[in-house]
Amino acid sequence: MSNSADQASVLPEGFNALGAVHWGLLLPAFAAWIALLLPGRPGLALLVVASGSFWLYAHRALPDGWLPAAYLRLRRNLSLAVCSLLTLGLLALG
Repeated sequence: MSNSADQASVLPEGFNALGAVHWGLLLPAFAAWIALLLPGRPGLALLVVASGSFWLYAHRALPDGWLPAAYLRLRRNLSLAVCSLLTLGLLALG
């Protein structure tokens, strides 16, 4: 995608209810549904891996310039916070 008009046509008007910023990337939502079916520790571990994986995907797999730099910084900070808190939950269950 070469210009912002092309990017705007791909991105939705805002965040959808499933937490994906662009359509088709529903990894966090699917992982959350699967985690609900798993017992405590495996469910939390799946959420840590899914959150980290989606962050890695947003930073490494998408072409440069596809997502705004401010969003990538926000995503990094929120992903680190979520992974840290879920890890603390895992330790508390151990």
